[in-house]
Amino acid sequence: MKITDFYKSILEFGGLKVEPDGFVYSVFDKNKQSITVDGKRLAIPLDTHLRNPTNDKVMFHPLSENILRGKSEVIAKLLQVYNVRLNVVMSSVMQNVLSTAASPALHANLPPEFTEYIIACPDIDATAVKHFTSVMLAGAKKGVGELFVRIFLSRGGSINGKRYGRTAIVTFPFFEELLKEENTIFGVKVRVKDKMIYRKLLEAIFPGLEVKDSYSRGSDSSLAPFLDALLQSAAAISGGLSNVLEAGYGVVDGFAELRFESEWIESATNIDLYRNESRMIPAQPGNEGSMTTAENKAAQVPAIQHVPQPVPQPVNQVQQPVQQIAQHPTPYHPQYGTQPQFQQPVPVPAPVATNASGRPSVRQMLTSNPVLLGIPSALPTMNPMMQNGYPQPMMPVMQPPRTPGWAAPQQPMMQQPMMGYPQQGYYPQQQVPQQPLFDAYGNRVA
Repeated sequence: MKITDFYKSILEFGGLKVEPDGFVYSVFDKNKQSITVDGKRLAIPLDTHLRNPTNDKVMFHPLSENILRGKSEVIAKLLQVYNVRLNVVMSSVMQNVLSTAASPALHANLPPEFTEYIIACPDIDATAVKHFTSVMLAGAKKGVGELFVRIFLSRGGSINGKRYGRTAIVTFPFFEELLKEENTIFGVKVRVKDKMIYRKLLEAIFPGLEVKDSYSRGSDSSLAPFLDALLQSAAAISGGLSNVLEAGYGVVDGFAELRFESEWIESATNIDLYRNESRMIPAQPGNEGSMTTAENKAAQVPAIQHVPQPVPQPVNQVQQPVQQIAQHPTPYHPQYGTQPQFQQPVPVPAPVATNASGRPSVRQMLTSNPVLLGIPSALPTMNPMMQNGYPQPMMPVMQPPRTPGWAAPQQPMMQQPMMGYPQQGYYPQQQVPQQPLFDAYGNRVA
C-alpha cells in the first residue's frame, strides 16, 4: 500500500471521504463539508498539491511528525475525528441491539453470531430502550466525542506497568457511570434493571472492559509515535464494534453504513515500513508538532535579553578590578616573633651631589644622606636589617678584606696599588676633619 493510499484509508476509518483531487470531506445526509485545520482545507499529499503549495490548505502527512514535540494540528484533528466516529458507531450499535432485543418477533431471523448479543440483554423491555435514548441525548450535550469511549494522547506514561514514549489512554465514561451507586446516568434517572442490561451488553461488545487500560496502547516508534499509539488504540476499540456490525450485517438496518474501513490496520502494525517513502515527501506545516515549553522559552530568550553592548564596555570592565586592587591593598599580618615589614617607608637618599669640578662629592653625599653614615637616629626604626636598633652589616661577597680605620696605613704587598684598599699616597690632598668619617660597615670613607 502506497503512503497516499495508507493516508486515505485511515481517514476513511474516521468516516471521512477523500476526493480524487486529494481534498478531505465529511459526508452527512448527502451533504459534503470540507475538513479544515486552523481554517485551511485538509488534503492528502498528492503530487499536484506538493508542486503547487498554497496558504489555504494543509497536507495530511502525520508520518512526518517531530518526535521531540507535542501533538501536531493534524494529529489533533485526526484524534477528534476518531473520538466522534467511535462514539457515533457505538451509540448506534447499542441502540440497534437493544431495540432488536426488545422485539421478540425479530429473533427468529437473526444469525447465531448476533444472537450472542441478544442473550446479553435479559429482561429487556421498551422502557430500557427509551431510557437509553434519553441518556444518549443527555451525554451528547457534554460532547459526542466523550459519551461512550474517549481516547486521550499523552507524551509518555505507563500502561500496565510499562513505560512508553507516547500513550493513547482509552476510557469508557458511560461504563464508569454504570459502576456508580446512584441510579442516574449523565443526570438521567434510570432503573437498577436498566443499568444491569447496559453493563452486560458493553461487556459482551468489549471483553475485559472492566480492567483498567485494557484498550489503551503505547508507542516507542522513532518515526511517528503519536500516530502509532492513536491507530493502535482505535483499532482495538473498533475490533469489538466490527464484530457486532459483521454479525448483524444484512439483518439490522443501518449496519452497512457503520462498518469501519480496515484496510490500513494490517499496515499500521509496523508503520516503519513507510519510513523511506515518508521522507520523500517534504515536511509539511501542521504535521511536525507543537513546540514544547522549553522550546518556547528558548525562542523568547534572545528577543528579550539580547541588548547590543558598546565596544568600549569590555575594556572598562577589565580595568575596574585593577583600580579596586590599587585602592584597597591587602593588609599584612605579621606572625608572632617576627619583625613586621614595610610598615614604615624607608627614606629615599637624595641625589648624589657633585663638587666644583663636576665629580661626585663623597662628603656632600654622606652629609646629605646620614643613613649612609650608619647613624641610628637616621635609620628606620622597623628596618628588617636592624636588630636591637642598630644596623647589621652585609658582608660583601668575594671581596678582599679592608684595613680598619683605626689601624695604621700599610704598604701593599704588590708594587701596584690594589683597587678597593686604602693606600697611602693615593688620596687627594685636601683638608680632612679631625674626626674621620666611617660608613655603616666601619670602613673609612673620607
